[in-house]
Amino acid sequence: SIPNVLLAFLYQMNFFPIYKGLEGATDKKMLNSSLIGTLSCFAIYSTTGLLGYFSYGKDIQSSNFLMVLIK
Repeated sequence: SIPNVLLAFLYQMNFFPIYKGLEGATDKKMLNSSLIGTLSCFAIYSTTGLLGYFSYGKDIQSSNFLMVLIK
């Protein structure tokens, strides 16, 4: 799962289209854009994970959380 997480955070396939879409593109602007994008992804993923944990807690026995919903 580590490669999937890294690809999700790095969004490498969209790097050059984002760079070309910046007004007055510079390396510093792209670095800031990448940092903001990475931090927002991290915040959304972390919030989703925490809400899921607070909703179901330790009742989840396996990695398949849908089994908890079926019970």
